Amino acid sequence: MQIVWKIWKAALNFVYPSSCMICKASLPDSPGLCDLCWDDIEIWDSERHEVGFERDFDQIVVLYQFNDCIRSLIHALKYQGKTLPGQIFGKALGQRIADLVEPDTVIVPVPLHAAKKRSRGYNQSEIIARATGRVSGLPVVTNALKRVRPTPTQTQLGVLEREYNVQGAFQVCRSASIEGQNIFLIDDVITTGATLNACVLALRSAGAQCVSVGAVACPPLDEDDLSQDV
Repeated sequence: MQIVWKIWKAALNFVYPSSCMICKASLPDSPGLCDLCWDDIEIWDSERHEVGFERDFDQIVVLYQFNDCIRSLIHALKYQGKTLPGQIFGKALGQRIADLVEPDTVIVPVPLHAAKKRSRGYNQSEIIARATGRVSGLPVVTNALKRVRPTPTQTQLGVLEREYNVQGAFQVCRSASIEGQNIFLIDDVITTGATLNACVLALRSAGAQCVSVGAVACPPLDEDDLSQDV
């Protein structure tokens, strides 16, 4: 079977050659990122970087500093139907939090409104969360938190407008899965923190004991304009 699989994989790579998701350079095995593009992605250093907003949560874990490479991957994940970046991000996040959160922590993705999820076909934060759960071994609860009203895109809104936009937009649907629990809330990109803080408020109102948040990327304090179109 292994020989058959190798022949089949070689044939697929010949017809559909694997390539870097950013620069499109050919890759020897499977799609992902080439070494040069990986080198362009800067790890978020919590000792050098700070999030530029008030936090209502207990702990924050950010993987990368937001830049053009991250923008390309997030766009592919959210708007081009390519879920591989979400798998890659989730795996990295799962490895990062292995020693940072309590072993009884429950992972909850930031939800999309049902209409947007139908339109997109999936929730990108859920894809990241499921991959995080597989690597970390933590359970993922996707139906505990619900976006109860559609909200206009945040991309062109200022800080106060974003906060107003998501007020009351989230509601806990399964209080029993939240009450007394340690929650790790996952989103793709953090900018003003309005969405995460609104989710945290709903989780705390339902009795969550501790709420930590994780995200793929966050812009530096003086560069939040980088993420306006994500």
